[in-house]
Amino acid sequence: MKSPVYLIGVGMGDGGTLTVDDADAIDACDLLIGAPRLLEHWQDKGKETQAIIPAQEIADCILSQDNRCTVGVLLSGDVGFYSGAKNLYPLLEEEREVIAIPGISSLVYFCARIHTTWQDVHLVSAHGRSCDAAAEVGRNAKTFFLTGGSSGPAELCARLRDRGLGKVKVWVGERLSYEDER
Repeated sequence: MKSPVYLIGVGMGDGGTLTVDDADAIDACDLLIGAPRLLEHWQDKGKETQAIIPAQEIADCILSQDNRCTVGVLLSGDVGFYSGAKNLYPLLEEEREVIAIPGISSLVYFCARIHTTWQDVHLVSAHGRSCDAAAEVGRNAKTFFLTGGSSGPAELCARLRDRGLGKVKVWVGERLSYEDER
């Protein structure tokens, strides 16, 4: 019998934004895979971890494990919101049972922190992809950008300023649930 692979949305990554289902799945895992910052919390608790980010490398690692090894892939935020889960499903589904455990998305968490609703938010990923920030903001009064890599908040704000939107109100959240970053 093949053990399942859990794709676990771990919220903001510090352990404080886990759901009960997240924690139960992590406890059931023999091996945790994910970005280094998501694994930090679990290394301190004695869990076996592998720091891997690219989907194909994660899949290769999982498929090289004994079928009795229960693996959890830690994904920031939620498994359905600009998540690496999308690329992992087709790489794993034929070989292993894949169980997705949703987490708290950065959008939901951030909106709660700044006391605003999110039902009218326009979602844009500028994390590793290009976007016309000014056009997105011009069409949508409340726009939420995921940033990362070379496209951080400073670059995004500079692009808005350069297009005449320098007075637009901007909220920036990074490492949202980490105490040392608040």
